[in-house]
Amino acid sequence: MLVYDNGELFDAKVLDLSESDVVALFLGGARMIAAIGMMVGYPTQASVMHSINNAYKAVLSIGLLTDFKFEQSSKFQDFFDNPQNFAGPATGGGGGGAAAAAVEEEEEEEDESVSGGGGGLFGDESSS
Repeated sequence: MLVYDNGELFDAKVLDLSESDVVALFLGGARMIAAIGMMVGYPTQASVMHSINNAYKAVLSIGLLTDFKFEQSSKFQDFFDNPQNFAGPATGGGGGGAAAAAVEEEEEEEDESVSGGGGGLFGDESSS
């Protein structure tokens, strides 16, 4: 079934949009405008919060890496100096140590499997 509108034909399923579909399309457009504004350095209403957040991160990193301190940087510095004070409750059974060892072992295996070149594409590995 087709729908005729102003000289153009559309499939009828374009009319089957729910409110959540329209909201999702609108939010996708707003994200795109924010991304473009951030990329070209032009502030838009959609990108202002991202710009403020990035500026805060820059000031916070300066506060952490220099002697310039302010209240928020002191909280982060305390976290980096004493991470055990911020750790969650330990779960019994020692499962965490085994999981951490498995993750570490997996990372090592991944590193060993990486080979140089183009994966045999340019004849740098023998293929059988």
